[in-house]
Amino acid sequence: MNTTKILGQAVGIQSKGVVDKTEIQTRERLTSAMIVGRFMRGRTDKPMTIHQGNIRGQLGYEPNNLDYIAVQDCLDTGLPSIQVLRIGIQGAGGSQISCTGATSILNLLTSQPADSLEYEYWRFEVSDATTGQVYSIVNNLNRLETENLGQSLERLKSGNCPLSFSESPSPDFFTVIQNTSDQDLRLKVVFKKLISDGEPDVIDLSIMGGSTPTYSWEKQVGGEDYEFVVCLSPYTPVLISCEGANAGINFENISGTWDFYIDDFDDPILTGTAGSFVSLIATDYPYIQSDYDGFFFVLNIDNQPHRFKMEPVSGASYLNATRNPTFIEHEDGSLTFCLAPFPDRLFEYAEIDIENSKIKFSFSGSNIGTIDITDPSGTVTQYTPIANQILVLDYVEGFYTFHSDGGFKGFNSDGSTYNIGDIHYRASTYDGVMYEPVINSVTRGANNIVTITGTATTSTVVGLISDISNDDPIAYEKVLDGETDFTFVLELPPNFSGYIRCLLGNQGSPGATFTI
Repeated sequence: MNTTKILGQAVGIQSKGVVDKTEIQTRERLTSAMIVGRFMRGRTDKPMTIHQGNIRGQLGYEPNNLDYIAVQDCLDTGLPSIQVLRIGIQGAGGSQISCTGATSILNLLTSQPADSLEYEYWRFEVSDATTGQVYSIVNNLNRLETENLGQSLERLKSGNCPLSFSESPSPDFFTVIQNTSDQDLRLKVVFKKLISDGEPDVIDLSIMGGSTPTYSWEKQVGGEDYEFVVCLSPYTPVLISCEGANAGINFENISGTWDFYIDDFDDPILTGTAGSFVSLIATDYPYIQSDYDGFFFVLNIDNQPHRFKMEPVSGASYLNATRNPTFIEHEDGSLTFCLAPFPDRLFEYAEIDIENSKIKFSFSGSNIGTIDITDPSGTVTQYTPIANQILVLDYVEGFYTFHSDGGFKGFNSDGSTYNIGDIHYRASTYDGVMYEPVINSVTRGANNIVTITGTATTSTVVGLISDISNDDPIAYEKVLDGETDFTFVLELPPNFSGYIRCLLGNQGSPGATFTI
């Protein structure tokens, strides 16, 4: 037993007797402690050792959080370190997660099992961390057969969900969560095994590169239970104007390595050559067409515009870019442009298959819809073809008319489009000489309305063709049996030049030119 006997003050002058402080320390001092509380960051599965050098990095700096203040006060007494067990985010449901430095994208990767999840039941849920509103939920991952996780979340999301869900292309295959709203979003993500069946854990969840840095784990138990909160900043698309854009763009003699971006300019879809871009487009971007053989073109076949960016990486150069007025070369060497939606419907061709006594028609477009075809007997049949589908009918000689309530469009050589009304086609197996039509008069009236009159071979179709319209008519008129006169009345721009020719079956006559 240790005994300490301390005399009173002023020993030798005055005695206060003996004070017995047996088993009592002469100085009281805190030597160890644990604090349980809510903090911005940190582990929740076991206590953390916190000291003056790591308190801000481990817990996040929150001078108004009483739990954080308690930890700081303990360290300020001189305690070298303290054990801290974090039980959650300060505030309601993660509403105080920091949005400083946030971006609008979260990339998640889930490991996939080798076998089906016949007995495994998992839930994936994304909700508002402040209000608790569920934005999208997949209740049972073993029901994902033909869809990936991003597709299911997109299909099952709520009507007012401010997020988009998708999957990044090969080779990453991330589940991409994108904030599509104009304000910060604090989200809670839960990935949970619902039934404990004794089977091995088969799924892991990871936050991948390119994600917003503002996230914090609540639970992170491998293969069993994940929960974290995250802030996504507003979606701010790159300001590339689509005013006057065409659906395609051409490059001459492009070479070298580029970073290619489509719509999202945070991460490139590919770093590579124009040829590798073509290969990626063919497999992963069905709404874009592209080809490269020294001459490089990109064509948007979607019904929505898409913005592109190309950044030079090594040995990157190009000779010329044409067919798109939105193209810009920037000071850093990067190239940007917008591709407009592909026209709703285009008449591709009509032709006679003489050997099989058939007539073939084809249409393309991003929204072809219903087309009325009037045959030579006057019978109207409605078709709803898909793009580039070939319609095959029994051959009947005479006039066919193609009509769509929305009209048809055609492409000029500069990539711009023009409008066409009804399209006429004269089915015939005639393969003899066709005579050039005669233009009698060309006059311009108010509002640029032009009237063109002339004569042509009887029982033919007359096509009016612009000098820049790739030899395709911008308007059609019929010359009926026994007649020769034709008249066009249509709006044409100033300084227009073109020609008129007769069309009969697969044949065409020489063209009569004019300028107005």
